[in-house]
Amino acid sequence: QEIVALRTNQKICKALDGTTYYQGIQGLNNIKANDYMNVILISLCHVMPIREFFLEETNYANTKLPPGSIMFPLIQRFGDLVRKLWNPRNFRSHISPHEMLQAVVVCSKKRFQFTEQGDPVPFLSWLLNSLHYTLTGGRVKKRSVVFDTFQGEMLIHSRKVPPPGESATGEEFRTVTTRTPFLHLMLELPSAPLFTDDSDQNIIP
Repeated sequence: QEIVALRTNQKICKALDGTTYYQGIQGLNNIKANDYMNVILISLCHVMPIREFFLEETNYANTKLPPGSIMFPLIQRFGDLVRKLWNPRNFRSHISPHEMLQAVVVCSKKRFQFTEQGDPVPFLSWLLNSLHYTLTGGRVKKRSVVFDTFQGEMLIHSRKVPPPGESATGEEFRTVTTRTPFLHLMLELPSAPLFTDDSDQNIIP
């Protein structure tokens, strides 16, 4: 009931050091260069199905992975981070993600480091796929809360172009439709300036 209540409650909490904060609205410490990780972690912690799943530790505590897998700490530490972020009785109004960052370094085999800057998009892709892999016990074709929440489907229509001067008739030139799953899509931004002011000089963001 407390987990479900988070959908509508905007609770103002008081930390043990006397500072106040909205439940779930807290910053993550930037240890050195982990801000690109922090933005992804905070965003995922506010996705309702993800939040509600990881707030209840019994949902994943008994996950079994193939022998030799090093991935379990990832869901364990991510669950810890979700519960810290949504804890109404924190010691301070900001949180240290150190344990989660260490799990990322180990599970990604040092591909993602918190001591040097990185790109949040590859990190997001890796994290979603890794959480799904771990929650399904390595059986990636199974469903998980990650894929149920984020996976979409794109319809791709393709058609063979006939040589110049020939008509597009026959079976080989028919339109073929395929379905391709995705977890995130890239958005191409228009070149600047998108808008300008009245004097056509200053770029309006």
